[in-house]
Amino acid sequence: MLLSVSELRDKVATSWRSGRIAKAALGAMDDLFPLEINLGSAGRKAFDTAPQKVIEHAQALKKAATRKEGGFLIKWLTIRPSGWQSQTVPRYAVFTTPQMAAAFLGATERTHLRQLLSIAEMTASQAPELLPLVQSKPFIAIKHAAKWGCLLDVVRYFRENPRPGVATREIAVPGIDTKFIEKNKKILDVLLSWVMPEEALDRSASGVIGGGFEQRHGLATSDPLIRFRLLDPDEDKPFGIGDFSVPSGDFHTAEIPCDVVIVCENKRTFETFPAVERGIVVWGQGRAVALLRGAAWLRGRRVIYWGDIDTHGLSILSHLRSHFPHTESMLMDQETLLAHRHLWAKELDCERCLTGQTHLTDPEAELLCLLINNELGTNIRFEQEWMNPALLQQALAERLLQNSD
Repeated sequence: MLLSVSELRDKVATSWRSGRIAKAALGAMDDLFPLEINLGSAGRKAFDTAPQKVIEHAQALKKAATRKEGGFLIKWLTIRPSGWQSQTVPRYAVFTTPQMAAAFLGATERTHLRQLLSIAEMTASQAPELLPLVQSKPFIAIKHAAKWGCLLDVVRYFRENPRPGVATREIAVPGIDTKFIEKNKKILDVLLSWVMPEEALDRSASGVIGGGFEQRHGLATSDPLIRFRLLDPDEDKPFGIGDFSVPSGDFHTAEIPCDVVIVCENKRTFETFPAVERGIVVWGQGRAVALLRGAAWLRGRRVIYWGDIDTHGLSILSHLRSHFPHTESMLMDQETLLAHRHLWAKELDCERCLTGQTHLTDPEAELLCLLINNELGTNIRFEQEWMNPALLQQALAERLLQNSD
């Protein structure tokens, strides 16, 4: 049976939602157009069972094809059904350009495609290194079409002033209000991570909230708080308090009475971490390096890092070890990962760290290579909060019995 106009529109819409039409409009898919869609069969069987429906669908398709806005071409086929004179029926709908396909879908898609082409032209002129990103992720550009010019202005500022060391509201870009960067951190992070040289990015930073954006791109922030807990039940606790949040500057100059400093990223894990003689646990919050690198006194303590087993967790470990080379890892090995296959989650593409991990041991580097190349599965992540408490206690006891390297 012939497709109805609605069914044809669904097929074209599928190509639109996949991004293929938009990518073709930008020259990233040369083989899509002309786009021919099979309109189905209208042979003898169709005429024998529902002749009127075939005729109605053919007429509706012809009418839709000849619309001034949103029309398309039809390839016709002549058939000779039994008991009927020769009939000419639609065989293929042909859309010769992305613009024709978008117009067929409606005003919204037509407008979005027009915006995308304008964005591509603007990007090619002002920031050509971003054009491949626009071509590969056209809907990101369309989503931010109204402010794309301002976004490019901010990107230009960072290209001219990498890691500027000022607060976001101190960045002076003509025509852009002081809150623009704060309101658009997510898309700016995507753009800057694409175009900035590797030395201008701190890949250990996590996300864009809580200072992550500022850390990754070298912006000033207010002194963040470092939260830590005293783990020795026999140690006297000041004022009876064992859980502290202090400005990082104070933490960096403190002389906390401890021999072991354990850094973990997950809040729940931090809050439930078991007792350790003369030990403290620090909540890394996904940005342990930025929080701790100024604490020179850690060089005289045993430092143990425990993070998620994914590319981001191993990247944090590598960067932390670049400041404190004696840092040990715990429960961040292939054996632990494979033993918890049933608890694996997915690491988001935008959070994966694929380069710059130069301070890993050989087994850690081998594990990172497996994760980067998806040899064990796609974007594997094992989050530390799912670790069995008994296994944690056992691994911790074994680790503390070992001599620090």
